Amino acid sequence: MSGINVTPRLVLAKLENTAGTDAVPVVGTDDLFVLSDSAGIDQGVTVIGVQPASPTGRKLPQGIGSRKPTATYRIPLYGIGETSTVVDLPKWLSVLLQSCGHVNQDAGAGGGVQVDWTPDPVDPRKTDDTGTVTRPNPTFTIYDYVSGTGPSVSGTKELVKMVGCRVVSHTITMTVGEWAMLEVTIQGLWVLPVSSTADLSGWDLDGVRSDFLVPNGVASVFTFSGPTAVTLNSSSTVFTFDYAGEQVEGDSTGSGVAFVALGAPTVSMTTNPVIAAANINTWETAERDQAQVAYSLTTPMTAQGRSADTGYTIDVAAPTVQFTAPIDRGGNVMRKSVAGALTSADGATPEFTLSLT
Repeated sequence: MSGINVTPRLVLAKLENTAGTDAVPVVGTDDLFVLSDSAGIDQGVTVIGVQPASPTGRKLPQGIGSRKPTATYRIPLYGIGETSTVVDLPKWLSVLLQSCGHVNQDAGAGGGVQVDWTPDPVDPRKTDDTGTVTRPNPTFTIYDYVSGTGPSVSGTKELVKMVGCRVVSHTITMTVGEWAMLEVTIQGLWVLPVSSTADLSGWDLDGVRSDFLVPNGVASVFTFSGPTAVTLNSSSTVFTFDYAGEQVEGDSTGSGVAFVALGAPTVSMTTNPVIAAANINTWETAERDQAQVAYSLTTPMTAQGRSADTGYTIDVAAPTVQFTAPIDRGGNVMRKSVAGALTSADGATPEFTLSLT
């Protein structure tokens, strides 16, 4: 198991009512569990474009500046249980992934006992446990308290912010014996850092105590064309999501950036299957034919000690995977990396479902 710094950092995240307007997240309500070894907010990027002189030569060239901040955070996947038989939404789901997908609380058997998330940056929306669909503003505000002096109640803290944020890419990593991890890259609008004396004593880490997910084994099934299915074990599986995000220049804000635009998503996966001799021929035939295959976990990830509780188990499914890279052959057992692109049945759009039950 590789070492990680498990010390959390104080980060808040809240959806905005108006895009680009500070949502003013509150300690104890809008906490997001983030590992301290995350890169955080990088505000030091200033892009300068040169404005050419007019045809008459009367206007001298001048610089046009814009600040394009980005943030990267590492977040262990966790659940926070249920309230009145409805699965509660952790902040990594209700804020971060809400900005680039469909959060469906009426999934599975309905009634709120399961939440599904699917990527959809073009139409981010939420379906509640009654089936009602709403489209909350997808942008959010990030507060990152990076340093401070004095007590948490009244001391002085340095607060770095971003507003108008969207998740532009992220990965979901499942490695045997390690925390299942979400790593997000965020773009937004620049805000001047401030000194704050906010009372931080109510910080509760999104209600998390020991609800992290650690796969004991990544057991999965690849179902090939026809009736053939191959059950495999992997040391790790990584899903990568890219939403073609871009900070669009404009003069409506002090940063020189008007908003963050997202484009068509691409989703891919890499896994490291152990392929037994009996399955090698089936696997090689499908790979040679560049077949689309269905992929799903056979053992969902559940937080230790939470197997009987609702709201702490995560499952993922990729309905169709198109092989994009060959496997090196050799031996009776293959332990090789497999790359694939996730597509719908018609090959037009990516498909992926993350379920919290």
